[in-house]
Amino acid sequence: MSPQVIREELVTSHGRVRCSVCCRTIARGTTYMAQTNADEGTVYTWRECDGCNAAATYVHDYVSPWRIDEEGLSPEDWHEWADEVLGWAPLP
Repeated sequence: MSPQVIREELVTSHGRVRCSVCCRTIARGTTYMAQTNADEGTVYTWRECDGCNAAATYVHDYVSPWRIDEEGLSPEDWHEWADEVLGWAPLP
């Protein structure tokens, strides 16, 4: 089952948060997408820097919407698929 989106908004970073995809700190003053989700009793915030947000379209097209809807999309999955689609080096 996919996470339920509670809220999605553009937020300006104070330099203290990390992208949920690439794990890099989102620079102070940078606008990024923040999505609050609920999944199996857990509420969490998914954050994407501009670069990862731009790459997400390619990953989603590669994976196909049905798989994301049926199986969900975890940070580990995103890294794996991004590596395959964009040829990125895996994160340590």
